[in-house]
Amino acid sequence: MSTKFRLIVFDLDGTLIDTMGGFADLAGSLLHKHYGWTFENGRKRYLETSGIPFFQQMEILFPNDQRNPGVVDHFERGKISAFIKESISERTRETIHALRDREIRTAISSNNFHDLVREFVRQNNIPVDLAVGFKQDFAKGRDHFEYLRNYFGIPFGEMVFVGDSLMDAKKASEMNIFFVAKVGTFTRGEFQPVVINQPLMAITEISEILGILEK
Repeated sequence: MSTKFRLIVFDLDGTLIDTMGGFADLAGSLLHKHYGWTFENGRKRYLETSGIPFFQQMEILFPNDQRNPGVVDHFERGKISAFIKESISERTRETIHALRDREIRTAISSNNFHDLVREFVRQNNIPVDLAVGFKQDFAKGRDHFEYLRNYFGIPFGEMVFVGDSLMDAKKASEMNIFFVAKVGTFTRGEFQPVVINQPLMAITEISEILGILEK
């Protein structure tokens, strides 16, 4: 690549840690129980709308439904218990160290709650320079990207965002940030029509980001 990238921003769930399958199962069960959808359809629609906070997903799926706040509460409580049991792989940890050795800064941008993300990073000793999560009026996408730009003093054109959802790809494209798709939640083919203004770069393991940066 001709661009010198100086900051790699990682999504967390489904990207650095393998939580999306469990979250999708939980959502599928709740949508079946409270809204009468089949488990399979609920799980599918959860994944299709992932990449934004769950309460926003519910407003997309069931606008202004009075059941939504209770279901969101059930989901977030169940999600936390699964989330805190996770950890990053040693290979992923080594990759982040390798990026720092190359003088490339690293950050996490997540839709999990801000304090939970920060505590997860602390407990697992994840060697990123900064981690940000969801707070009121501070979500993954423009809010996080502008904060990271100001915090590191690195322009969008020198950032990479690595994410596993179609919404991640869309948010990066909106800000003209180079996007790398972590396939698994979605396939390379599903990412293709969403990634615009750049060639589609896709990885299956976080360690592969090192090879992409060398191209």
